[in-house]
Amino acid sequence: MPLLFFVSGCGLFGEEGKSESEISPFYWSGERSFPEAALSIWISEEDHIYIGGEEGWYLSTNYGNSFKKYQIPEEVLSFKVKKFGQMLSGYGQVISDIHVINGDTTDAGFWGGSYNLYSSMDGDNWQKISGPFPIYDMMEYDGNIYLGKEHGVVTHNMASGEEFATDFLFIDASNWIDEIQVNSKGEIFAGTMDGIYLSKDKGQSWVNVTADILNSKKHSENHVEKIIVDGDELYGVGGSLSYSDDAGESWRILDYKLKNYEGEIVNHFMTDFAIAEDGYMYSINYLGFFMYGERNAEYFEFFGPEKYSSESEFPLDYEEVHSFKNGGVMITTVDNYFFYIGQRNESSNFWD
Repeated sequence: MPLLFFVSGCGLFGEEGKSESEISPFYWSGERSFPEAALSIWISEEDHIYIGGEEGWYLSTNYGNSFKKYQIPEEVLSFKVKKFGQMLSGYGQVISDIHVINGDTTDAGFWGGSYNLYSSMDGDNWQKISGPFPIYDMMEYDGNIYLGKEHGVVTHNMASGEEFATDFLFIDASNWIDEIQVNSKGEIFAGTMDGIYLSKDKGQSWVNVTADILNSKKHSENHVEKIIVDGDELYGVGGSLSYSDDAGESWRILDYKLKNYEGEIVNHFMTDFAIAEDGYMYSINYLGFFMYGERNAEYFEFFGPEKYSSESEFPLDYEEVHSFKNGGVMITTVDNYFFYIGQRNESSNFWD
């Protein structure tokens, strides 16, 4: 397991003089800042942190202790990056009056924006491979890049350059695709304001697989903005926490309790959610970081990074939570200007 180095900050719980049963399961770094507001955060299989921005994109290979800046295409206003195999893929917002998909040109609407898709081998020199059209997320599988756009998904073949779009989302709310993920069978999932859609034919057709459980008249309650794949287990994160244990064929709502910083048991609510390698569930809200596992199977329990005696003392809300392969965690504050890194504390008997 990689080792992390942390600088102690004011948010640490005091550990000196405590018994193992009292020691918090996590060490927390002091508050740190990204090089600029992080427009996107993506963690690779190697625990490398990819940050999207307006002035450049940034990479940390040491758990946020330092970031290296890379160049972005001159014409873009902002840029978001992921790495698939040896190839870096990014999409950047551009000014355009038209949208182009597979050679077909349409007028660009007022809403939705325009983005180009790029690829690079070194992270500084980028080649445009598609666009412009609205792009909100991307994922690669088996030679295809799947791009979430307004109303649907574009399937782009990296070898041939051929692409096609399938539109399936038409509701009286936001019609863009927030998240694209792939399960263990190579099937594609899309998170939307109308729940989760599934494609079993590489993006040619889509079906809503959560229509039976996410059927509120309030689209905010049906919203799935993040999909987590953990083997055959899938989680949909948004207005509620939906769950599948059969690779996304069937879904149900998970209903948990939360033990807040004052020790009160309340209904679980979250801003974001993540899964650790060993199955522990992480969630955050404006109170802080919470964890659920076999050790505390009755509720999500508060474990930092700071503890406040009253609501008026909350300095910043928390925005995102990301898990690392070594059990560590990164949480960000609202607008992704600042972040904390948590490392598992082996001195705590919580992990025994």
